Amino acid sequence: MNHKLSNFTARGQEWAGYIHRIVEEELEMERRLCESGWYYGKQTNRHNVLDLSGWKLDEFYQLLGSEKVEYEDRSAAKKEKRMICCKEATPRIRMEIRKNTMETQKEFHGVQITCEMPVFFKGVEASYFVEKDCLCRTGQEYMERIRLLADQSRNGLLSFKVGRNNLSEFYYMVLPRLRDVVDVTEADTEEIHEYLPPEVQFMFYLDARDHNISCRLHAKYGEREVSVFDLLDENQDRPLERFRMENKEAEILLITRRLFPEIDVEEDELHCGHDEDLMYSVLEHGVETLLEYGEVQCTQRFRNMNVLRKVKVSVGVSISSGLLNLDITTEDIPREELLDVLKSYRSRKKFYRLKSGDFLKLEDNTLEMLGELMDSMHLSPKDFVKGKMHLPVYRTLYLDKLLKVLLITGSQEERRQKLDEYTSYDVLVTSYDLLKRDIVSYEDKEFLYEIIDEAQYIKNHTTAASKAVKVIKSQFRYAMTGTPIENRLSELWSIFDYLMPGFLYSYEIFKREIETPIVKNGDEDAMKRLQKMTGAFILRRLKSDVLKDLPDKLEEIRYVKMEKPQQKIYDAQVVHMQTQLAEQDDAQFHKNKIQILAELMKLRQICCDPGLCFEDYRNESAKLESCLELIQSAIDGGHKLLLFSQFTTMPEPDRGGCSYPL
Repeated sequence: MNHKLSNFTARGQEWAGYIHRIVEEELEMERRLCESGWYYGKQTNRHNVLDLSGWKLDEFYQLLGSEKVEYEDRSAAKKEKRMICCKEATPRIRMEIRKNTMETQKEFHGVQITCEMPVFFKGVEASYFVEKDCLCRTGQEYMERIRLLADQSRNGLLSFKVGRNNLSEFYYMVLPRLRDVVDVTEADTEEIHEYLPPEVQFMFYLDARDHNISCRLHAKYGEREVSVFDLLDENQDRPLERFRMENKEAEILLITRRLFPEIDVEEDELHCGHDEDLMYSVLEHGVETLLEYGEVQCTQRFRNMNVLRKVKVSVGVSISSGLLNLDITTEDIPREELLDVLKSYRSRKKFYRLKSGDFLKLEDNTLEMLGELMDSMHLSPKDFVKGKMHLPVYRTLYLDKLLKVLLITGSQEERRQKLDEYTSYDVLVTSYDLLKRDIVSYEDKEFLYEIIDEAQYIKNHTTAASKAVKVIKSQFRYAMTGTPIENRLSELWSIFDYLMPGFLYSYEIFKREIETPIVKNGDEDAMKRLQKMTGAFILRRLKSDVLKDLPDKLEEIRYVKMEKPQQKIYDAQVVHMQTQLAEQDDAQFHKNKIQILAELMKLRQICCDPGLCFEDYRNESAKLESCLELIQSAIDGGHKLLLFSQFTTMPEPDRGGCSYPL
């Protein structure tokens, strides 16, 4: 018979390779044993039998897969050959608990536990057992939960006794962990539970005195409460009461001593030893830790100790008489301790102990801001503690250093690149026009605040600008406008739809229930309803309130970007002029100066509105549209304005639909 590997089927070659690796491993093992002097015999005749364990068992299971293979059951009285398959399964383990009567004695001595389970075979990646002609694989996580039972069993059987003194630990610590994976039945239940002590509950009594925190640890068994402190007494001769769970008490005592390592024998308590780090740990997370193991009771002195998690600081900035006025106020920190707090923060400490006894958690960005403010403004410690400072107005330039501001300007690609780095900055500044162009780039970004100025730009909720600002994801939203919000109620609805979508209902409901009754019928109830809903969210100042603070004159230059049709005409005019100039010599240049100025004037007209040069131009004019928006905004705000234009035909009604009285 030809046994060349190539003569086997592909499946046969897999099995042959598997068997070959097992034989090679066993031969290598025998060789090493011979070399070490532990084995001197000849190669054992295995009668074509291979032991499957470890990796060999794992690989056998994987290799067999959904197929079946013949096996011989030698556990029965009569050997039988059957077909075996593979599957994932969880073994069924039965546990029976009954009282242990110690043969003929009637006194209760504890319980007798018997377990029945399959015989387990250990692989490297899993454990296996045979059930109903199936090689079943069970996961390591399950085996870890029954490891103690499986390791102690013999041929699937396990029997042991739990004495009366250890009954509590078995019922309250061991058995609960097994009930999810073992079928437990209990005989003599009433009698067993008659001798079973109550389950232990731990009590932690916390107190604070003399700049220290202490803890008394008690174990409570039903109505009986005992101190766990006696476990620390090395000279304790008498045994503990029978009902006590010594191992559990020792475990909780060890956990408690991580927070309270010092011992006070006279007071029968543990304490922090005046260690501020330990005291901070107790207040920050220690109480929560203890609550996982029992009940925590605190004295009022302990309750009065706090961990302040956030520094509430406000910085007022104003300018008067050429001076920059800074007013720094803190709610929780006395001014005289503020410098020490900043010093601790810069030393990278986790907390600062205030003179009041409270702890201040030093992981607040507000403290970083205060430190940068002090350094940037070159404030002396004396001035900083005083809180109110008067500085030269030029130091306002230093305030920019406190925030990283990114202007979203430039070409479309430049703006996209800037937005990709938005997390490196504190503030992004853009315009309504650029926002609606770039809105796709904002959809996956989240912000803490979104603030829109000149909110009248979103008064029409159907415009692209209005829709764009509502797409931005932010936790808080603010809107600022100099236009009276009572002008049109639909404008008020649009602003609130940005601030709190749905607060004023959908526009259809708002119009039916509020806007129409107020505008057409003068419904005072509807007006009061609207004022009640919106009043708490509107902060307003009248012109008379701020007149004294208004500057004499305010100039603002606005740059407007041309759209593609307008830009193409402008670029074509530039190329036309360049060509003309390139074809002229010096004499022609001096002769045609007027013509050159006319061409330059045409460039300026194209910038304002290409329609000034080309009667058939019907596309958008960026500058004209921006001008009309400013005019409308001023009119909405009840302002008067004076409009100047170098081109007298620019503001005519047929120039872009301008119908305002100019």
